[in-house]
Amino acid sequence: MDGRSGLDAGIDPLGFFIRDHDTGVERFRTLRFTQTLLDPESYMHGPEAGRVLFQSLDGRRSFECRLAVPGRQIPWPDGRMQDDQGRCNFDHPAQLHVDLHPERSSDYEYILRPLEIVFRASVETGNPVRWE
Repeated sequence: MDGRSGLDAGIDPLGFFIRDHDTGVERFRTLRFTQTLLDPESYMHGPEAGRVLFQSLDGRRSFECRLAVPGRQIPWPDGRMQDDQGRCNFDHPAQLHVDLHPERSSDYEYILRPLEIVFRASVETGNPVRWE
């Protein structure tokens, strides 16, 4: 998530991380954390993302940067899902945690079953699948 800030953030088997995009140096890692938008108006509406403070709930680590973990998409005050510039609006949860559990092939059945139907129909009819 977010290469614009010069940082990469994501989740891997060891939890949530933030690392420097160019050097790969890990700046922050934890399983449970808070994020606080220090400049909420700037973050949401400014030309440059505002400051965000990450604090680990597992220890005393903290890290300040200009990227945030978005939550669900929410409508703008006028009810639209995109503003005139095509931007989407997201909430930013204050507390987050990484819940690690083993993956099973059945975890992906919800997406594989429809794809299998589409590809079987493609083979049976001789029509290629085209993604647009």
